[in-house]
Amino acid sequence: MRVEAELARYVLERRPDIGFIVYDSCVQEYRLIMRSVVPDMIGGNLFIDFSGIPDPRSVSRPPVKAVLNRLDRRLLYFRRPRRAVILMLERFRVKRPPSRRSHIEFVQSLFFNDRYRRAFFDSDGRRRSVVEFADLFEAKPPALKGATILAPGAEWNTKDPDRIRYLKERDGFRLVMICYDLIPILFPQFYLPRDSEVFVNYFRKAIGFVDKFVCISNCTARDVVRFAEEQGNSCETSVQPLGSDLLETDDAPLPGTLKARRYALFVSTIEPRKNHALLHRIWRRLLDAGIPQRHDFQLVFVGRPGWSTDALLRQFAEDARGDCNFHYLPNAGDGLLKRLYQDAAFCLYPSLYEGFGLPVIEAFAHGRAVIASDAGSIPEVVQDLSLSLDPKDEEAWYRTMLQWIEDPSTVASYEARIAERFVHRPWSEVAQKYLAEAETAPN
Repeated sequence: MRVEAELARYVLERRPDIGFIVYDSCVQEYRLIMRSVVPDMIGGNLFIDFSGIPDPRSVSRPPVKAVLNRLDRRLLYFRRPRRAVILMLERFRVKRPPSRRSHIEFVQSLFFNDRYRRAFFDSDGRRRSVVEFADLFEAKPPALKGATILAPGAEWNTKDPDRIRYLKERDGFRLVMICYDLIPILFPQFYLPRDSEVFVNYFRKAIGFVDKFVCISNCTARDVVRFAEEQGNSCETSVQPLGSDLLETDDAPLPGTLKARRYALFVSTIEPRKNHALLHRIWRRLLDAGIPQRHDFQLVFVGRPGWSTDALLRQFAEDARGDCNFHYLPNAGDGLLKRLYQDAAFCLYPSLYEGFGLPVIEAFAHGRAVIASDAGSIPEVVQDLSLSLDPKDEEAWYRTMLQWIEDPSTVASYEARIAERFVHRPWSEVAQKYLAEAETAPN
């Protein structure tokens, strides 16, 4: 979402000649989004109701499930009753004047679980506006003949590749895709089997109709070229790394018992590939040795829950309640995230594979050193500005974290390198380069 938001922001501010489109699986066509709703979309101020939108992915389904997928909107009350009731109450709520909404909001709150609270409210507790998917569009269709579509999102998870190929041949547009990684192909064990199947199927076909893949690292570009060759095909690639801007927001205070320069920070979605389990094991060992207690030091995880991590999340909750010098913050807003980066002693990034590693850049932009993985593209990002370790070498990570906690001068030497040599590319520059890549793509 970050790249999509930054591109959209740049286009809104500087490129009135570029429009916004989205694929509508109800009609299996691209639709033109009203420019007026885009600021709220990228600002996180909208909850878009996708209820009943058919799943466009080309996955094998039993006949009954295939019918249910097409009838999803009509069967919403039976298949997802909680969501249906919440949305029904929301429609009643917005029709009432603000002074008469409290009783509806109370009833609605009885149906909220954590998932719907995050969807309907931002990290500061402000209620988002609810908009139906069909209400986002202009009446006129987009003019695609001879145009170029730059696709910055998860194309594989939202489109049927056979239909996109057909539309491309019918309308004669060029298609340029930003490619972040091929991890579901390289490491399918980190994904649900169905998601891995969909990803492989999409990219196997996309190699044949995407005009250019703009990759976010040299590592990802090599992976894409190798995959194309394995399919007996070839493809056009280029490389444009991601950007990073300092968060423009008011600082928030540090939560709880956290003290400046007395904690290590790991920012990432909670999922198996990110390797939180490694840090959790190491932290337990450090606690058993009395290291964090002696230095009044803590470990902080920031990131929303992903998949296949229920047991780990339960352990996080227990540790946060106990005497483990540990904090897990699933919903940190920009102000708090900025403060956490600024005041961290150092950052951590032990991922088992990445297409880029944006949190490393964000840490460097705030002047923080990082103990990082040496897998995938991460060494490209880290260079020699910090330390890269084998993400499977628990002993090396244990020794390094121990040293960095006990000897701040080691961390300071890396911070001096970062201050002297790190140059971040602002998102405005990166957005401009992505658009230039799209506008010069071959057909």
